[in-house]
Order: sequence, then C-alpha cells, then structure tokens
Amino acid sequence: MAEPNNTPFPPSTPVSATTPRAGSPVPAQTVPEKSLPSRPMSASTRPVELNIGDPVKYHPATSKESEAAFNVILPSAAERERLVFIRALENKR
Repeated sequence: MAEPNNTPFPPSTPVSATTPRAGSPVPAQTVPEKSLPSRPMSASTRPVELNIGDPVKYHPATSKESEAAFNVILPSAAERERLVFIRALENKR
C-alpha cells in the first residue's frame, strides 16, 4: 500500500522540489481580494473617516477606494490647529 502524499519525511531525507504539503488533498483557501461593498453606500450610511493629516500625495487609488467606502472629512490646515481642532471636537462638529 502506498503512503499518502502528505506523510512527513524523516529529518535525514533530502528536501525535494515539492514539499509534502504541495500534494495535500486539502484545497488551498483563497482570501477575497476586495472587501469593499459592491454597491456604493450613500453619504449618510457610510462610516466617517477623519483625516487629520495632509492631503494624500502617494497612492491615490487607495485614497479613492477609501473615499468610496467612507465619508472622508479632511479639515483645512487652519482647522487642524490645536485649539480650533479641540473646540471642534468638543462641539462635535
């Protein structure tokens, strides 16, 4: 009777090009590539993302995906000043 494909080899056995797991009968699990909703959500039902940094310079495609999934709030530089920003947070603005 033949050994199953996924039987471990003793430590002294040289490693071949394929590992014992490569021939395993268990199918590989795939992870969905995109977890964003398939249809756009309205601005009122989307979660809010507060961006307190500078506007996006690099990776604009990722930024566009974020804007599609979230209601992105990007305050101006003056609004991000510490005292003004703290007051706005206190007023839930």
